Amino acid sequence: VQSNGIPLRISIDGGLTFSLPTIPSLPATVPGGFITVGIRSLTQTGASTLFGVGNNQNAVVKGLILRSDDNGLNWVQQVSPVSTTLLSVSFLNPAVGLAVGLGGNIIKTQGGGF
Repeated sequence: VQSNGIPLRISIDGGLTFSLPTIPSLPATVPGGFITVGIRSLTQTGASTLFGVGNNQNAVVKGLILRSDDNGLNWVQQVSPVSTTLLSVSFLNPAVGLAVGLGGNIIKTQGGGF
């Protein structure tokens, strides 16, 4: 997972140390292979749950939402209700979260996931 071409580093000790996670390429939702992920924003919603939003580098998959339940070691692509790049994600508590994107899109979850 990369943000602006910089490899994402994960910390599980409050930022004292950082490491590169082992993250497989995500299957593309279009025919022909895999995508390189561009994360625009990350947030932690629980002890080990993270959400990331953005798009892939070729902008084939916009409105990208990723979820990790193991501190960022593995990621799963979530269904997105929008088709524009998401720029930021934040959770008010483990259940209620918002993501905002290009074109004024705002999406909300009240169930701890998008």
